Amino acid sequence: MKEDNSKSNYNYTNVPIHYVVQNIDEYIIPENQSACRELWSKNIFTFMSSNREDGNYKYIQLGALSEENLEIMKKLVEACPENYSFSAFRQTYQIELTTDSKEKASEVLKTLTKPFVMQDVLEGFLSKEEFLMRNFHIYNTVPVDGPEYPSMDDYEDITSYLAALDEWAATPKTEQVFDETQMKKTFEEYLAEADATDLYDSERGIVYIDKFYKDAHEKYLTYLKEQTRSHVQPNTGDTSDSYDDR
Repeated sequence: MKEDNSKSNYNYTNVPIHYVVQNIDEYIIPENQSACRELWSKNIFTFMSSNREDGNYKYIQLGALSEENLEIMKKLVEACPENYSFSAFRQTYQIELTTDSKEKASEVLKTLTKPFVMQDVLEGFLSKEEFLMRNFHIYNTVPVDGPEYPSMDDYEDITSYLAALDEWAATPKTEQVFDETQMKKTFEEYLAEADATDLYDSERGIVYIDKFYKDAHEKYLTYLKEQTRSHVQPNTGDTSDSYDDR
């Protein structure tokens, strides 16, 4: 296992996965990298990974799972709760172990990814409407129904009232709704203006936010074709060529 020569402290939050994949040494501690690459090779994108502050506790939290992988994960959680679990705090599944050996952590975490199968891309894209709303503000802002402003008279104590007040304050008062009548150009012209023509998938009616996700989807289609040609059902075979350990 390679030495950790990175100056990164790995303490990042909310970094798009295509940045992480392209800069793995900056974002992922070395002992978690092999497992992350194995997951990425199956289009299972990671949500969060343990860092140096977590000490001997190593974990990798997973992003969206296909129905097939979700069923696999649920069975693993039941059979091996010491290595597979659901994080109630993050609302996501994870693989994990506790060890003071970086070499063991790397080996075991990678092994824990083996049961999962290749899946299609489940994130990293926008609907046509979302694309136009995000990039060109083609929407109306409309009020939404929500709780009425709380009255102190309706609560027995100040604690309950303040809790209700916090809930009211946190509830969105408006939402953005796509408005096609605001479009001044064709959708194709908007794509070109945003330099996103090559990111549009007409079959799925979506716009990828980065070429990384489009390539991942095409990799999945290639995988399906190969499975069809060989008359073999999708399995857990090694598909990690794109993310070989360096």
